[in-house]
Amino acid sequence: MPKDEAIVAGAKLGGYFGIGEGRTVLGDLLIGGSDTLLYLHDSEPFFITPGQPYALRGVLHNRTKVTVIGSSVRSSMGSARRLDEQFYFTELLPAFVVSGDHHLEMETPTISRICFHVDDAEEIFYDFDALGHVIDARPIIDQVIKENERLIDRTIATGPAPEIVYFAGRIELANIETVIGRVRIFHSPLPSAPLSSPRFVAIKNRTLVEIEFPEPQLLQPALDRLLSLRRFLGLIAGRPQNIDALWLHTVEDDQPRKLEVYWTRRPSRATLGEERPPHASEILVSAVHEHDEFCITLQRWLAAEPEQLEARIRFADSFDQQCRFPIDRLVGSANMFDILPSSLAPAVPALAEKVVAAADVARKAFKALPDSPDRQSILGALGRLGRPTLRSKVRYRAGIVSAALSTPLTDLDLVTDEAIKCRNFYVHGSEGSFSYAEHPDVRVFLTGALECLFAASALIEAGWDIARWHANGSVMAHPFNRVLHEWDHYAARIRTLREEAKVSQNGA
Repeated sequence: MPKDEAIVAGAKLGGYFGIGEGRTVLGDLLIGGSDTLLYLHDSEPFFITPGQPYALRGVLHNRTKVTVIGSSVRSSMGSARRLDEQFYFTELLPAFVVSGDHHLEMETPTISRICFHVDDAEEIFYDFDALGHVIDARPIIDQVIKENERLIDRTIATGPAPEIVYFAGRIELANIETVIGRVRIFHSPLPSAPLSSPRFVAIKNRTLVEIEFPEPQLLQPALDRLLSLRRFLGLIAGRPQNIDALWLHTVEDDQPRKLEVYWTRRPSRATLGEERPPHASEILVSAVHEHDEFCITLQRWLAAEPEQLEARIRFADSFDQQCRFPIDRLVGSANMFDILPSSLAPAVPALAEKVVAAADVARKAFKALPDSPDRQSILGALGRLGRPTLRSKVRYRAGIVSAALSTPLTDLDLVTDEAIKCRNFYVHGSEGSFSYAEHPDVRVFLTGALECLFAASALIEAGWDIARWHANGSVMAHPFNRVLHEWDHYAARIRTLREEAKVSQNGA
């Protein structure tokens, strides 16, 4: 598709769109990210009902077929007059614009594969030797030129200073069977065109990720699987990933077909407080250099996703804030441990019979009282008897991380207990160990520590070797390395602040 006809930001594309009951109207598709607009207009009145998302099929003037999906109504019907001619219009805000040589079926599952590119892909899947430059091309240039001369049937002049660039030829980096489908990671090299030019010759490469589904999918289930993979890639990279290209492969009448997707409100990281770009040496696990470990970790991580989905989404909401650390982020980072499934929490000894009996008496007494916040609070506390506390859950998950490191974390319980004390202070107003407002950097560290312990423990259970990764050294590109680097300093500081606060209280 010519560049001025592509569905890219800034494009204005006209065509005809079906609006139901066999009716077609003119439309202008204005591409602009979250401001993407479909402007429909006709000489006869028409009405689009607000309050429901729409999927409209259209054919652009260049014959490209587009399926405009999830469109909310910005203006249901308006009218105007120009040169004594009345016309009617409606404005829709699409969620997706799917384009290609056919329309996407919305009611029948036809999507066999989904393929995408994230903006840090070439660092996440760092393959240093995939492309290169021949250091001394003189011994082999005659052989290369001879073969090209045979193919193009003309003589090519050579000289004393030849240069050769190459793609080494390995396309596939990983091919993994997972619960969401077969995940394939591969290079997609694109030589410059024309191949022969006195001005410029190069090979541009993108590393793509593809999910091949066991059964054809509708659009939303396909995107849900993509988002699971995006969360994993953001975690191992150290910051959320922008999806800058997206394709669907459909199978209809046993014929594979490809469609391009423009996602108007695609998930993306905030530029305010953005983490630094990832460094290849600090990717938590590499599909290139730790291939088997990567495959096993990804398989198990995705297998555990359904059971841990609520907690992982809560983690992603927190982790995606990158270098911004509001108080609510610490609260959310602690709470995600509370919504982990019980299978990931420590075992709790059975309650003594007298405790059970006393709890039953108290429960009956409070249930008899009129409904009130205090009544509900006490009943909630009684219901949690015999279940692990938030503090014990965090300690338990933190212990997994500390045990897997080559050197255990210093004062582990001290740090995790302080994180929960800080959370309780902001949630319940309970007493903190010291003034958190006077030491905001401690709160920031505790937030990062909770996030690190939460995600690292799950990765370790999936097969990640944190000791191997940590031994690689660091340039502080990944947030987890910053937590581990600062751990001893803040563990000692928390202990000192606690002792100083006790002395101050005793003196008072």
